[in-house]
Amino acid sequence: MGTLTVYFVGICTHLREFTSREVEHRVVLVNARESKTINEETIVAHEPSLRYTDREGTVQKMPLNGVHITVNAVDPKVVYDRSFFTCIPRLTAYAPSLPSLGMDAAKGRDANLAAAYFDAAGRFVAGADGNDASVAVLNVVTQDPPTLTLTNFDGTSRPPIELPDDAEIQIENVGPGKDGGDRTHDFLLNFLVAQNIPTDATWPTKRAHCYVCRTSSAPTSSCKLDVKLPFPSNTVDVGCSNSNYP
Repeated sequence: MGTLTVYFVGICTHLREFTSREVEHRVVLVNARESKTINEETIVAHEPSLRYTDREGTVQKMPLNGVHITVNAVDPKVVYDRSFFTCIPRLTAYAPSLPSLGMDAAKGRDANLAAAYFDAAGRFVAGADGNDASVAVLNVVTQDPPTLTLTNFDGTSRPPIELPDDAEIQIENVGPGKDGGDRTHDFLLNFLVAQNIPTDATWPTKRAHCYVCRTSSAPTSSCKLDVKLPFPSNTVDVGCSNSNYP
């Protein structure tokens, strides 16, 4: 057996108990390759990509454009550390009128809507990176060696990516950085997985706290886990956070 650690960085939207029953946990990277205006806020283009170190020790960066990714996990089940719920913002906390999931974006394999799907297996934890952006981390026990299977949305296959044992990879959907125009309201891109974007949608403005408890009387707890990313990232603030639908 082997192990693989997957870091989800930037605008990565987590769908738990996936509505279509196609998979238990899917991470959607929405297609935001072109600048968008959402609720009168301008959002610069984001680049979805996969970064990893190959078995020869060379760092690779692969653009993601209409691809479905799975890993050769020993067990297909997904389990969650409490930090996943503490640290990853829930979209309902930032849009009380959140619409139903947009199935075309969630499973339609339409590259105009989604740049990539990653179907998870393993154990999720979460924390915040050095810029206070919320990051999910998936720990997977794999068949040996850790291998990524990539299938294009049109059904054609790409060559599998075989990784060294104890590999770390980064799935990211990030903009050009602070000087390039990234802003906290970039978080609004996460709402593209819904049937439509609610007009009351907002975004986090400070480091993650207890999103599960945000609207309840339960005491809150801060997101204490500091995540050191394996590859440098363009996240600039909490607006570059992952999200959890709903």
